Amino acid sequence: MVAVALSIVLLFAGTVSSFIPLGPIWQDPSGIRLFITKDHNDPRVDDWFGYYESATVSAMNSWNSGTFAWIYFVRRYSNPHTGVRVTVVFNENANWDGLATFTAYTSGGTLYFRKVEVRLNAARVHVHHPISLAGHELGHALGLDDVSLHRLMNGCTLYRNTHNIVSPLSGDISGVNTLHSSLIERNNE
Repeated sequence: MVAVALSIVLLFAGTVSSFIPLGPIWQDPSGIRLFITKDHNDPRVDDWFGYYESATVSAMNSWNSGTFAWIYFVRRYSNPHTGVRVTVVFNENANWDGLATFTAYTSGGTLYFRKVEVRLNAARVHVHHPISLAGHELGHALGLDDVSLHRLMNGCTLYRNTHNIVSPLSGDISGVNTLHSSLIERNNE
């Protein structure tokens, strides 16, 4: 499988916004279901779950308040068949803080998310800020890939920590809004 990254530079009222699309977008981004759970097989997660649950809700609210009014997450308390599932894990052997994987489908030539699985690794709490981590992974769930710019979507945890980036910045927000604006254009054709 060949992965192609496309960098898009857009001009908005004299400012430059740059982002990399992950690939899929949500067919209906109004009310993306978000379910937060934990790895029930590892009791070490119990000590950290509330901390990461709160961080994920804060990150969700940051994205919701920044993006267009019709692009937002809705928290669910039962596991949805579609949407975003955030699982807090405790994996000391992993070299990752968080990761996001997805399943997608194609309709009318457009790739859409079906479900996104996010993992937040509590064993590495010493190297990341949980709100920044949750926000970064939710950015992937909104269709953004890692960038090397001054953004929440910067793929380097150390960079985000050093620069105290804990919520989406204007470039992150404009990236999500731009990706999902194509839905309006398609629906108006």
